[in-house]
Amino acid sequence: MCLHTGSIPSTWGNQGAFSQLLVLDLTANRLSGSLPASWPPDLQSLSLGFNQLNGTLPADYGLLTRLEELLLAGNYLTGQLPEEWGHPNAFPQLFVMDLGSNSLTGPLPASWGNQTAFQNLLQLSIDNNHITGTLPEDWASVGAFPLLQELDFSFDRLQGAIPTSWTASSAFANMQILNLQNSYVQGQLPSFHNSNLRLLDVGGCPLNSSLNDLWNSTSPLQLVTLANASLFGPLPDIPRALEDARVLDLSYNQLTGTLPLSWLQAGGILSHVTYLDIGHVWTTSVSTSSWRQQLCLQKNLYDNDTTGEQASLLPVLRSNLSSVAFNSHENGITVARAQWLQSASYISSVAESTLLANGNTNQLTSVRDICANHDSHVVLLIVWLVLGVCCLFGLTVYACMRLHTSHKGPVHLGPKSFVQRNKALVSSFYEAFAGLAGLAFYYYDLITSIIVLRQVWGLWPSKVLLAIFLLHFATTGVIVAFHALYRLIKLRYDVSQSGFRLFGCILAMSLASGPFMIVVVLLLDTFAFIRQFFKAVRYIVRLPGLKWLDSGYVVAFKLHHCIRPVDVLGLSWVDLESYESMHNFVAAVFQSLPTVILNSVLYSTGNKPSHGIFLSSELFLAAVVASCLAMFRVLVVTLWQSFRLEQGIFDYVASLVIGKTLAGEEEVKSAQSAQVNHVALLVQQYEISGSAPLGSANHNHASSVP
Repeated sequence: MCLHTGSIPSTWGNQGAFSQLLVLDLTANRLSGSLPASWPPDLQSLSLGFNQLNGTLPADYGLLTRLEELLLAGNYLTGQLPEEWGHPNAFPQLFVMDLGSNSLTGPLPASWGNQTAFQNLLQLSIDNNHITGTLPEDWASVGAFPLLQELDFSFDRLQGAIPTSWTASSAFANMQILNLQNSYVQGQLPSFHNSNLRLLDVGGCPLNSSLNDLWNSTSPLQLVTLANASLFGPLPDIPRALEDARVLDLSYNQLTGTLPLSWLQAGGILSHVTYLDIGHVWTTSVSTSSWRQQLCLQKNLYDNDTTGEQASLLPVLRSNLSSVAFNSHENGITVARAQWLQSASYISSVAESTLLANGNTNQLTSVRDICANHDSHVVLLIVWLVLGVCCLFGLTVYACMRLHTSHKGPVHLGPKSFVQRNKALVSSFYEAFAGLAGLAFYYYDLITSIIVLRQVWGLWPSKVLLAIFLLHFATTGVIVAFHALYRLIKLRYDVSQSGFRLFGCILAMSLASGPFMIVVVLLLDTFAFIRQFFKAVRYIVRLPGLKWLDSGYVVAFKLHHCIRPVDVLGLSWVDLESYESMHNFVAAVFQSLPTVILNSVLYSTGNKPSHGIFLSSELFLAAVVASCLAMFRVLVVTLWQSFRLEQGIFDYVASLVIGKTLAGEEEVKSAQSAQVNHVALLVQQYEISGSAPLGSANHNHASSVP
């Protein structure tokens, strides 16, 4: 390949030289020096781009009446743009002027807005220079640049805002492309009403603007690039805006909020956009449960799946873009250039060069992909495996302890062990906080279940959850009622002599009154919490450094015991410690386990408007973890108490649910034992002194039995 060097002879522009010359193309050589002051009058195409030419732009070039293409990009040209190029009838046949990538300075000449200059100009590129000043108002006057389709000032040093006159419907009637990328324009981004504007690139400019005005544009914008333009505020919630947009790049800005759902409505922005980048707003939207819920439960959006349809067009768009080839130095540009600029391929090629070629990622995602829980099977498998392994581990430890006890006797800790040395401390700590921890697990599970209930309120899962809650509290109420009736009747009748008929009557009465005992159950839960709270406070105030709180606590503790709600309501027969154990077990079996199963079913089915259910991964995991913790805690306590009391698991559970401790039976046994001892003492006194007949002693004893 032969590269031409040296300068262009000034004599080439003399009158009579190259009289038949129409096209001169010396692009991409090593020519230096300045440009000739003139050229043959019949010259149609002058291509001297990507050389090493310097100097200023000759003013007489505007007199080349037949010049159609002036390509001087990629040189070292300096100076200002000639005012003379805007004189009347300057460049009457010029289609393309490319002065990009030079060192031109100064403002844009207002004279170029002359209504008789540049009457056939299609493309004007003065990008990557040192052009300063504001955008001239005269350029947007009626009749100026009547055929201009592309205007490129990217990477210049302009000042001020985009004039509203430039965006009026009467300005630049045929302009399709306005490229102001990194041109330093600033101020509020206006609304565009140019009748043919299809591409707008203001990326990299310090606009410090919102998007509200732009969203009121009526121009048929197809590609809008506003990346890193110092935009702020939320995305405008305008249903039918930018109705022709295909590419929308709003990345690297300070936009806030979430994606408006109106963008996904029929005719909204995402129903026709094929490339979208709104930066972190998209991530915020997709990760926000409330936004996803609104999106996934709108049947028209889910059924149409507009973003999914448009996203499927992206590979087709890319394949079309890869086949677009444009040779800017092609001859015969007078017809081909105009047709090519008016085609949609040019808009797509700009999208390819500015977005896809830079490795940007299209954020468009199918509505169904957003709503579906794709990883539900993996999450459910992990949840159930963890729960199963924990339960198996607990049962294994329990079996090993029972096996060790049966062969070698109970385990005795050494006198130097931590537990033995701090036995009182460990015992008081366990007594103070074990019950409180159990209540915390229970209420954590209950609250998350209520949140899930609120999430699915009015749908079939809400009815199932309400049934689970009712079953849980009613079962607890049945047990409380059974113990209450059993205690009440046992104090008056000998139940052991009455057979199964009386026991059946007690059970039937308990089942009938169980649902009405829910209020009593809630009251007992409150009393249990108060009891555990005072136990924890008593432990805390007795720690070193907090002794001064002990006196105040004692007053409150005594007041609590003087006015015990359990006694006031006639529930003194209730053993709250046994009640807490029983209630936690019932809650684990009748609430936690069914809730985990129901949540797993809802999560696996995904979020669809067909069943109107939305259960986010965060809420599902919170609810499942709460239920699993409550169940595992009950399992551990049940196994430990069964081992400590040397009972089988089922025997301990039976005594916990239908046993006698809840009704304070131990107090009855103590009272009966005291009465028996009293009778034995009277008999002994009679045998010794004979002062009282046995019948009278028996009579006194009988009268003292309540």
